[in-house]
Amino acid sequence: MTTVDSSAAAPGTRRGPLTALLGESRSRRILWLLLGAFLLVSAVRVISGEQELTSSQTFSAALLLAVPIALAALGGFSPSVPAWSTSASRE
Repeated sequence: MTTVDSSAAAPGTRRGPLTALLGESRSRRILWLLLGAFLLVSAVRVISGEQELTSSQTFSAALLLAVPIALAALGGFSPSVPAWSTSASRE
């Protein structure tokens, strides 16, 4: 006699333990990511004893360095100019 397990997920819809923990919504994943980053910075600050790690000058310097990199990355996603158009105009 064979039995069929109806609780098994359909192929392609299997969820792992990490997805079960983080949830399926994007906002919940972002919340977990921010919480993890906060805990990591807090732990490094406590372990190293460096109080300036979370100062406003440190965050402003990090933003000052990160914004140009982020803008350059966004420039690569420009949908108005297809990637093939620049290579075709060189020929």
